[in-house]
Amino acid sequence: LATIRQLGIRSVVNLRYFGRHKNQKIFASHPDIALINRPLLTWRVQPRDIARVLRTIEQQQQQGAVLVHCYHGEDRTGLTIGLYRILYQNWNTADAEAEMRRYGYNRIWRNIPRFYKPKKLTAVRRALEELRRSDDSSVAHTASTTSGESAR
Repeated sequence: LATIRQLGIRSVVNLRYFGRHKNQKIFASHPDIALINRPLLTWRVQPRDIARVLRTIEQQQQQGAVLVHCYHGEDRTGLTIGLYRILYQNWNTADAEAEMRRYGYNRIWRNIPRFYKPKKLTAVRRALEELRRSDDSSVAHTASTTSGESAR
């Protein structure tokens, strides 16, 4: 945890599907670092799942640096960071996918590289836009109901 604090990390997004409880115990006594569980099943990951993780990162960055991790930090994390680079940092898809592969992507997960193809990438973009619209409408609804207006 000392390194996490030194790096200014304020949030940890955990992509593990299994074995998440150990992290909850570690971070329970450190309320200054938010632990957010966004489990991904590697073999069944869907565009809306990745969009949800990316939206979480986007929101948590308002508090400071965000660390993303899974079990090995190669497949789910590699995919998430690769798509983050494309959608938020304007990397081209070939460079983002190459970085994922360079850091240990395991070819057993044949579904993961498909996210770098236009069809899946477009689906992630759309799901992310939907989440943003949903968040915006929730904020607008909350603002109107707290200012004394009725929400209909």
